[in-house]
Amino acid sequence: MLLAPLALTLALAFPCVPHAGVGRARSLRCASPHMTASTTETELDDSTWTVTETGLRYKDTVVGDGDAPAKGDSVSIHYAGMNADGTLFDSSRGAGKSGRPLKFEVGGGKVIPGWNEGVSTMKVGGVRTLSIPPSLGFGTIGSPDGKVKPNTKIFIECELVEVERGGVFSKLELPTINPQALAIIAVLAIPYFLPPGTLPDEIASIWGKAK
Repeated sequence: MLLAPLALTLALAFPCVPHAGVGRARSLRCASPHMTASTTETELDDSTWTVTETGLRYKDTVVGDGDAPAKGDSVSIHYAGMNADGTLFDSSRGAGKSGRPLKFEVGGGKVIPGWNEGVSTMKVGGVRTLSIPPSLGFGTIGSPDGKVKPNTKIFIECELVEVERGGVFSKLELPTINPQALAIIAVLAIPYFLPPGTLPDEIASIWGKAK
């Protein structure tokens, strides 16, 4: 997977067959039924690519019309990762994969920065190709599996399948605390944070009875 370098421990070879006429860049059809566009280095000169302040480039194949994720939301993504020479190094639909989309939290630090940024402005149903420079990818180290070399630009084509609001932590139900009980606890705790002999008479009386 295209997780942050420390989490990327496994990579497989993916038997994707290129379309006739796409040259050295392979079709990403194996990543998603919607992913039919191929990407080459020369296409980066195309004015239809959007360039962000960080240096990320992206191009939408399909503009989604569903929900857009916010920081902290969980997103489900079908993806295919490709080196600049067209070799596919990872895919959610590749050999040995379950075929289920990858799920991660936007802004959670679990994927490379360029991927996180590129997905954050998509909408459900959208398909986007990201051109990620080394500074937003695997940097000067490369991926632990060696599929992505140091200082290498990569491409990710991704389809935003679902947005789940709030991520995992939004599902946690915290216990309700009675305000009166909280006030009593606070009063009883005050003496432990004040010098001896400095308690107000009212609190000293309550604390003395509690002891």
